[in-house]
Parts: sequence; structure tokens; C-alpha cells
Amino acid sequence: DDQNQQGTALAAMATSTGLLPNGEQSNFTGTAPDAKLIDVKVASAIGSGSFENYILEQEFYESAMDGINWVIENKDTAWPGAENDSYGIDIMVVPWGITSHEDGGSDGTDMFSQILDEAMLAGIVVVVAAGNNGPDNDGLSGMASSSLAITVGAIDDKNTISKDDDGIASYSSRGPRKDNNDGNPHDELKPDVVAPGTNIVQAEACHASGSCYNRIPGQDASDNGYSGRGSGTGYAAAYVAGVAALLLEANPELTPSEVKEIIQNSADRKETLSSADG
Repeated sequence: DDQNQQGTALAAMATSTGLLPNGEQSNFTGTAPDAKLIDVKVASAIGSGSFENYILEQEFYESAMDGINWVIENKDTAWPGAENDSYGIDIMVVPWGITSHEDGGSDGTDMFSQILDEAMLAGIVVVVAAGNNGPDNDGLSGMASSSLAITVGAIDDKNTISKDDDGIASYSSRGPRKDNNDGNPHDELKPDVVAPGTNIVQAEACHASGSCYNRIPGQDASDNGYSGRGSGTGYAAAYVAGVAALLLEANPELTPSEVKEIIQNSADRKETLSSADG
């Protein structure tokens, strides 16, 4: 039911087994191959974007909130036909941004940040894209600024195996987030981690149905084959969500905050970190 491509591409970034439509095995797999998926659709065939792109802006704000609330409400749901260990929802990926309408972005106290904090406290690992506004972004969005969620920026690995030439992708939004004046400068250090998000080989949308309904030039996924590529912090967030899935597979007793801590502490330090003093 993906009429835009992004949902399929990001789902595969986290969970793809690498199987091609003809059944052959490729070398392109997700971070956590064969992890189970729950599809929560909140955007239209046009896509997600920044939500400010829509004529009926309020409708999409409400759709986003409804989708996140649905995930929280179903975190322990016994899905029909699923095994017990696949019940509920352990991880949520938020690959799109909600602009805060505030100068300097959000300070983590807006309603979108708070609902993501609520999801983390409810036991769901929340992974959020930092945004694709580049180095000139004016702060971070109302979801990328969540205090508890894992905010992910993107790197460009230059299409090499070596990590030596990896760098922050030109389009990846930068931190820190806006100061919430709580006297703790460390919670402004966003994003929390960066991950691969540039020129990602992506899975094909609409393969099962054989057709797409989005005919906007450049956004129709019907001819976008498996060898297509995409870039964005949403891919990086999906990558990290797969890492979180592997951690929970190894130790299901980990809390969301422990998963976040492990991911941060085990990451390589590359470029200069964001600092509280600028």
C-alpha cells in the first residue's frame, strides 16, 4: 500500500532479507534482517515531507499524533497469527519532521517531543530522523528534539568500506537543539548519533500490486527498481532502529533508555561533537 516509496525503502533499511522479487538472494540486507514490521500509515501518496507542505496542514498534524498514539496503545497487542515473542511493538521509527514554528526550533517541550518521550517511557524504543535541512538549519524540529528519543543524523560513507572517509552528510540537520533553560546543557546535544543515510540501495515499492497511484513527476515509485538509491536522515534512523532490534534480540530485558545508551556509547567518535557552549 506504499504509493510513494519512502515507507518501503525505510522498512527495508531496517529489516530487508535481501531477497529479490524472483526469489534470488542479493547482498543488500537491512540492519536486522527478517525483523517483523507493523505498518502505521500517517501520510498520503504525495509523501511525508515536513508536513508544512500540505494545504490541509492541521489534518496531517493530527494524523501524525494519531499514529504515534496508536503505537503506544498497541505496544502489547497480541497480533493474530503471530508468535508470542512477536506481540506488541518494541521499536518505532519516525522518519519525517514536524516543524516547531519557533525561532531556533524546538526545545523539547512541544507536544510532538513530549509524545515521543511518552512512548519511550511506555517501553518503546523511539528512533527519530534529525531532518534534511543541512548545516544552515535553524534548530531541530519538534520531534528531533525529544529529550528521550534517539535522534539520528546521517553520514556519507563515500561508497567505500573504510570508515576513514566517512563524514556528516551535507543535507543532515545539525544540533544542538534549542535550550530549554533547565540548567542542563547536555540534553541539548542532538542528534544523539549518526548512521549511514547516503545513496542507500532501496527496496522497491508497489511490487506486489504491480502499480502505483502517485503520478506526481519524480515521485512515482512504479519504475523505481531495487537498484534505485535514496538519501536522507530517515534512512539513517531506520538503520539505527535495526541496531536497536538486534540489541533487543540479544537481551529482551533492555529498557529503551538502556538501548539508547548502548548505541551511543558503542558508536565511533568521528567529527567534532556538538558542544553546550557552541
